[in-house]
Amino acid sequence: MQQHIYQKAGMTDSGSFDLDVPIKNTARSYWYSFETNAITENLMKQAVKGGPAGGGYSTVGDLHRFALSLINHQLLNSELTSQATSAKPEMLSPNYGYGFSVRGDEGNQIIGHNGAHLGMSAQLNIYRDKGYILAVLGNSPGGAEPIVIATNSLVKQL
Repeated sequence: MQQHIYQKAGMTDSGSFDLDVPIKNTARSYWYSFETNAITENLMKQAVKGGPAGGGYSTVGDLHRFALSLINHQLLNSELTSQATSAKPEMLSPNYGYGFSVRGDEGNQIIGHNGAHLGMSAQLNIYRDKGYILAVLGNSPGGAEPIVIATNSLVKQL
């Protein structure tokens, strides 16, 4: 990841970090614990470094750099980028490519990915036909969703 994605895309503030030390440019996440009836830090419930659920950290700026690197074919060539960001109905995946969701209408295609866990949420949308990029990070489980819904509605009108 570090060599083939983060470095190629210029993502200097992204990575999979050890959780037992503070990391520059990362936010702590919190969630409401029904066990304690209080807001509590999410540190002990976060994904293991480099695990299959992700566990990666990024910034809005780095997600923007990733999106630009993807669409400008700095990470994959044109053919592989098209394959990764195209739906696969023949594989019973009409709204998903190889790692990217594929949504929207004709003339308003949106590719991207979301992420969420206790105390955090994220969405990266690339408005392929309109030429916009949206990166939203939140430190609550549904924090990104209202912004994404409102932005999708606005961009659709353009």
